[in-house]
Amino acid sequence: MNEQRRYSLIDAIRAVAVINMILYHLCYDILWFFAEDQIAQTPYPVWERMICVTFILISGISLNFSRHGYRRGLIVEGCALLITLMTLLFTPQMTIWFGVLHFLSVAMLLTTALRKWLDKLAPLVGMILSFLLFLLCYGI
Repeated sequence: MNEQRRYSLIDAIRAVAVINMILYHLCYDILWFFAEDQIAQTPYPVWERMICVTFILISGISLNFSRHGYRRGLIVEGCALLITLMTLLFTPQMTIWFGVLHFLSVAMLLTTALRKWLDKLAPLVGMILSFLLFLLCYGI
């Protein structure tokens, strides 16, 4: 019998992130439809970034337990492309060309492809390189 081990803490954090994302989008969409000019004066950018960071960390941690990184990356990319298509059709002025799901799918595919080299890096070196890449790419 092939038993997969679940990590309750990771699942709980993921659930909180999903609930947070749903609440964020509900609030953001209400503001966008009824008070678009007031979005900049709200704490939404901080909330959004906290949700994104949570998803990115959980995704990175979870990928270490996955044997199907390519398949998962392609599934997430399919979802990301579906969101791009839906936003293009229904809110063309707010089309999502490269959102967090696109990022996660690219990260999953690259990490899976580069895993044997990444596993050789010391964790501190990996953290420093990740932080430097974050600083370099943040404005993009």
